[in-house]
Amino acid sequence: MALEKEKNTADKLANAAVGNDDDDDDDDKQLLSEKERLAIAMEIQRRNRRTRKPRGKNKLPTPIFLLSLPKSGTTSTHKFFTCGLGNTYASANHWVQPIGKKQMRAGQCMYDNVQKGRNILKGCGNYQVYTDIGAVWNDRMSSTRSSSNCYYPSIHGLDAIYNDYPNATIMIVHRNSTDWAKSIFTWNNLAGRLSRCPGFPVTPYSPEDQTHDHLQEWIEFYDQHTLSIRKFARDHPSMTFVEAALEPDKTASRLKTLTGIDADCWKKCKPEVGCVETDAHGNELPMSNALQKVRQRLARSNLNFAPYQQGGPLFEAPSTSIAVNEMLNVPLPIFVLSLPRTSLHRIHSYFRCGFKETNNDAANVRYRTVVVNDRENYSEEIEAGRKMWKNKQAGLSLMHGIDMESILTDISSFWEQDGKSICYFPSLHDLEGLFDSAPSASFLLLTRDSVDWAKEIHNNANLMGRLSMACGGDGFPQSPYEPEDRTQDDIQEWVDFYDEHTEAIRTFAAERPSLTYIEINMDINTGDQLEEQIGITASCW
Repeated sequence: MALEKEKNTADKLANAAVGNDDDDDDDDKQLLSEKERLAIAMEIQRRNRRTRKPRGKNKLPTPIFLLSLPKSGTTSTHKFFTCGLGNTYASANHWVQPIGKKQMRAGQCMYDNVQKGRNILKGCGNYQVYTDIGAVWNDRMSSTRSSSNCYYPSIHGLDAIYNDYPNATIMIVHRNSTDWAKSIFTWNNLAGRLSRCPGFPVTPYSPEDQTHDHLQEWIEFYDQHTLSIRKFARDHPSMTFVEAALEPDKTASRLKTLTGIDADCWKKCKPEVGCVETDAHGNELPMSNALQKVRQRLARSNLNFAPYQQGGPLFEAPSTSIAVNEMLNVPLPIFVLSLPRTSLHRIHSYFRCGFKETNNDAANVRYRTVVVNDRENYSEEIEAGRKMWKNKQAGLSLMHGIDMESILTDISSFWEQDGKSICYFPSLHDLEGLFDSAPSASFLLLTRDSVDWAKEIHNNANLMGRLSMACGGDGFPQSPYEPEDRTQDDIQEWVDFYDEHTEAIRTFAAERPSLTYIEINMDINTGDQLEEQIGITASCW
């Protein structure tokens, strides 16, 4: 029968999930419905198709745990193994996605298992290699150091790895410690975020409070981290230990010797821009024009290291900023009124990039949340849609307590309260309230093909089902929660809804000339259109 082998594998996965790990096939019970078996079987088949001819033969015992700290070649190592093993799903990098389950951070998956006394990899996917397996979560919402916010197996879980996998491979790729420390201070303030995690040096979160002494602490920490893993490997000889330094003309050949995988699988990779080709000596080969623009933009920063002075500031004071009202062609606040799955996160990144390039503080470029200061000596971070809803219930302006010079890129929200669902999308439920709170504001609407949008929310994370359950009948269409129960007529309702939402905003803005209205359809010219109408360079898109 079609997919019967994959369906049997699905049954094994389900039995393992409930603790029935007996290897005897006869003991595998069918815990899944036939629909669930078919869905998982198709996922297994899809993953099996993502295979290529292996580039060499891995000679290391698996699983392989890469214990390098972030910004130490973790992405490059992940790509190296993916290339060498010939399967996209052979290696996990930061995220894991077990078949039939939602994606989650590898570090958080391992942390949950250790807390519950389970095998450290239970439910974390059946990968051969795990790279970038540390994780910090809730880092922007918490100012305290807490083990419930982070988990780095190289610091917190070496014993757990050994106890469950005493014959596994532990691997470390490292770089010059000074270069590493400088990179984590300038890359998305990683040093400040990691400081929330026990076992890491304590550093002020704000870059202006960071000093050269803090930088030195991280340099020493990195070196000590490498030494501690070497010592652990010596004390546990049943494990295979692999170490390689990031050196332009040596890393690839070193890894080939250690792993058996072809050296040309090694490339310089960065999470932001992907991998670039290198020659035999590790020098970068010419990049495409698009990739060059991205690399140039990422290289620019208003954080420049100050001359060394013990206890002195780590960074120079930023140069004079261009005023926000001079940088933009449109007035503030800016409300992005697009529906979910219409590049809301991307437009947020576009604005933050523009602020960074002009040395402006991007704190008021908000994605989904706002920082509220509506009472003396009080502030909180809250979802923008929820705050506006609370203001409306209290008879206040929707923008009460929110900075009027904000750029709000996702102001919708739905949540549970007192046992019932609350759904609040200002672009659908309260355009008049937005106008009353800021009659000279800018409304920005990104649009896309409505059929493509409806298909995406039908297939992607079941957003259509979740919106139907929380908001159906409250301006949104009502459709069956399960994707397989929806008909083409159900999906067409969402196509029509998207078009009607767009037309309603156009009409509303046209009738209120004090508003600035910008509508941009997403295509290959989106960046140029944004630059022309908003004023921020197209390279930020």
